[in-house]
This record gives sequence, C-alpha cells and structure tokens, in this order.
Amino acid sequence: MGRDRGHDRRSTRRRATLVLAPLLVLALGGCWTSSRAYHQNTGFQPVGGGFSIDNIDQLHRVWTSAVDSTSAQAPVVTDGRTAFVHGISTLDAFDAAGFTNCSSGAPRECQPMWRGLTDRTSGVQAAALGGDLVYVAGGFSEDTHGHLQAFDADGTVGCSGTPKVCAPVWQAELPDQLQQNTVPAPVVAGDTVFVSGLGGVRAYDAAGQTNCSGSSPRVCAPLWTTAHEGTPSAVDGGRLYVTTVDGIDVYDADGSTGCAGAPLVCSPLFNLGTDGPADHFSGVTISAGKALGIENGDGSLDAWDATGATNCAGSPVVCLPVWTTTDRMTGLPAAANGVAYALTWGPASSLEAFDLAGQTGCSGSPSVCTPLWKGPVEEVGVLSAPSVVAGVVLVAPNGGHLAAFDASGTTGCTGAQPRICTPIDAAILGGAPAPVSISTGVVYTVANSVGITAWRVG
Repeated sequence: MGRDRGHDRRSTRRRATLVLAPLLVLALGGCWTSSRAYHQNTGFQPVGGGFSIDNIDQLHRVWTSAVDSTSAQAPVVTDGRTAFVHGISTLDAFDAAGFTNCSSGAPRECQPMWRGLTDRTSGVQAAALGGDLVYVAGGFSEDTHGHLQAFDADGTVGCSGTPKVCAPVWQAELPDQLQQNTVPAPVVAGDTVFVSGLGGVRAYDAAGQTNCSGSSPRVCAPLWTTAHEGTPSAVDGGRLYVTTVDGIDVYDADGSTGCAGAPLVCSPLFNLGTDGPADHFSGVTISAGKALGIENGDGSLDAWDATGATNCAGSPVVCLPVWTTTDRMTGLPAAANGVAYALTWGPASSLEAFDLAGQTGCSGSPSVCTPLWKGPVEEVGVLSAPSVVAGVVLVAPNGGHLAAFDASGTTGCTGAQPRICTPIDAAILGGAPAPVSISTGVVYTVANSVGITAWRVG
C-alpha cells in the first residue's frame, strides 16, 4: 500500500488509477479502508478470513480499547497491521493484532500506538485510508474553519514523544464548517481524496504534493471543485458520486470532462434522481454496475444504472431508477455477489435481501422488487448498515447484539420468497454500535461507552 509521496503525477495517471479502481479491492487484500469497506461503499469484505455461517457464533473478544471512544465511528484497518478510530478530537492508531501497547490476559486491553490530534467536532465521521496516509475531516467548534488532515499511517512522519503524538503531514482548510460543526468523512480513490466544503466537493492530491506548499504540515489547495454542494459518497469506474438535496450528482472523478475555468470547477455528467419530488440520499453504494441509495423521504431502496446509460434523458441528463422497493429502509445498503442488503426502519426492524440485477422478485414498470429473504433484527438507527463477509451478513443494531444471517438465505431460513430467516446471536457488543469493520479474519466493533473491540472466531 506504499506510494511515492514526492511523485508529481500527471492527469493521465490519475485517470488510469481511477478507472481501474474496482480491481484494487482484491489487491488490497484484507484491508477495510473506509467505514463501508472500500470507496465503492459496498460494506463487503471479499477476503473471508475463516468466517462462515457455521462458526460465526464462536466469535470471542481478542482485545478491546482502554480509551473512551463514545463518539467514534467504524474503524478503518490496514491489512492486519493497524486499526484507526476517529474520535471527537483524536485519531487513535491501534495494533490490529492486539499486542503492541496491550496488556496480557483475555481479552487484552490496548492503548493507541500513537495518537493524532484532529479538529474537535461534535459529529464524528470515520477516517479513510489511502496509500501511506490516513485522512480525517473535522469541524472546529472554536473557529469558522474545518480541516481535512492527512497523517502518516505508520506513525513516523510528524510524530514524537511518549506516548507518541502525531501532527498532520498535510492539511487543507475547509471554510465555514462552523455552520454544521462537522464534516462528512473523506473518500479516497487512487491518487485523489474528496471532501465536502462550502460551495462544493473539493478534490485534493492525496499525496499532498500538487497545489501544496509549506511544511510541517504542508497546506494544500483543491485540484478542482464541484459546481454544486454535496457530500462525496463513492467512486467507481472513474465516476464520483455525490449526494445532494436533489438526488445524486455524478462527476468525472479525474476532473476532466465537464470541467473548466481557473480554479477548475466541474459540472455533473448526470444526476441520479426519482420520478417524485427531489430527495436526499444518505449515501451511495456501487456494485455490479448498479448505484444503490435509500431515499430519506419515503425510505425506498432505489437502484440506478451506475454508468448513466439506462433510464436517462434530458439536458442536463437525469436518470431514474431501474428498480425500487416499497418498504421503508434506513441507513446505507450493502452489496455482495449480486445481492443488495438493506435494513427497514422502526422498532420492528428487519434485514432484507434483494436481487441486485432487478430480476428475481421484481415486476412492473417501473420495476418494483420484493425481498428474496428477510429476517428480524433489533431496532436500528439512521447510521446502521449491514456488512458482508464469507457468506455472512452482520448487523449491529441499537440493542447491542451482533446479528448474523446466511447471505444466501438458506441456513436458518424457511418458506417461499420472501424466505424468513432467523438470525444467529453472534456477540453481545453493548452500547449503540457503529457498523462493523472486517479485516484479515477479525471483526472490529465500536460501541458507546465500550470503545473498540476486536473479535475473532476460534
């Protein structure tokens, strides 16, 4: 996962990196580089690490943090080396294996190997990994600015003292974030990191070289910005997907097509919308040529052609869903192996699985899909999201019990479509947990008043 931080890249190299980005999922091995696995936002870990539906109930605590992570989000993890948790005003880096700076006993209690000092913010978002750096974005409650900050993932550059404290390698100012007191998590794809800012999404050189100056830390200006405000959510196939108040805007992630001026400003290639009133989506998941989003209004799970070719018309181009659902969903969907997974809203929540292609269980025009299978879970929150590994779907609801389902809808399931599936109570997490992260055979959870916990089978 190394990168030459001093390399002066060309736009053609950025384009090649971004277009080939889906292939990086396999190359990254067991990494979990964003809160939803990778920059496609699927919540899917393709490296199984010994998990199966037959042994998931054998999860046990390997280590837990001894720090207060009450406001932390899902950890991001390098390939079995370091787990990062972004808290209210710190970025904590733990030994993912749970040995360095950890006590003896079972489970081991761990302190951070190093800590980065970040902008204080009331609404904490997850960190994001890219190459040799880990990125966080925060809003300053004492100032009118937030910052995008990049730290050395190895805890070497800009780090000193005992316990070790790290300063950013580079950072960028995000004006007027006081209005929202938080900044959504950055998205890293190839050589570019995307983050929300006043007036539009900002794209920066991930290495902190191009459009950057000074030292300790370097200060960077955007490579380009979007014409409209929004939140960067996913990157796939050379396209950046940004949630807005009017649906989902899709941009050339390289900052070439639809871009002009100095400084460079980019307009959307197309918009993913609905046939009803304009709506906002919490995020976007990209898998198998489909873009998935859950409407904040009516709660339907919508699926579009992610390339902007089907069900699209007009100028500017607006695309309508190729299929949708009727149940009220919440949070972010997951997708793996041709199936989309989403959680229904309310005290009687359930996990539902849909044919990603929009064929099985789907009918009508526009196409409406019913679940392939569904199963009950405890009440979930607006930030809840399923995670998938080795044929197992994991859900961490508000009640603090980690629920596991057979992703195929077979084990523990009965009846005709939609089959009804009974969850396995895989672990008791405590508190109100964030979505789980999965890396090299370890499940990582963060829960209020509990902190970060690493779980392993066997």
